[in-house]
Amino acid sequence: MLNILNNSWHNPIFWISLFLLGYFTTIVLWSVSQGKWFFSKEYKKGKYLNPIILFLLNIPAYIFPFINQPRFGLPTLAVLLIGILLLALGGAVKILAGRNKTAKSTLGIAVERKLFTRGIYGIIRHPIYLAVNLMPLSLAIIFKATYAVYFDAFRLIAYLTFIFLEENQLEKEFGEEHSEYKEKVKWRLIPYIF
Repeated sequence: MLNILNNSWHNPIFWISLFLLGYFTTIVLWSVSQGKWFFSKEYKKGKYLNPIILFLLNIPAYIFPFINQPRFGLPTLAVLLIGILLLALGGAVKILAGRNKTAKSTLGIAVERKLFTRGIYGIIRHPIYLAVNLMPLSLAIIFKATYAVYFDAFRLIAYLTFIFLEENQLEKEFGEEHSEYKEKVKWRLIPYIF
């Protein structure tokens, strides 16, 4: 039994499965809670599920670069510079998104039930999603982890589902205010790209 568990830790399929479990659980819980994110105060079970789901969605991406896999052959200095730059950018975006005290949120919806529009939210609409995806990608690049880079690309595509679900909910909740915000801040994740 211990041998099976030990082999699982080094198997990319194990970590992808954990992520998919968290992803599909998030989608199901979002649907069951009738459009309210299960992390919000209105969804009481969210306080118990929040750490579990966040673990399943994020930890595999941070573990993936360290498991046995093919390593790409770019020069080490270039890889280190790109990886450290992305890591610093992801950290800075996360700090800027959380710096505004009103930015205490549950997947983009403020506890005070108001829309964030200032600071980094005045440049991109979903800075936390950007940070959450940049930081593990930077580790994958630093460690030249081929599978981890592919996994991070797949993970970013999966996170786009959350962005669209969240924007739909914000549109229902904030109506015209959210429409004006989308007109003013056109970019979801990366300015001039998406």
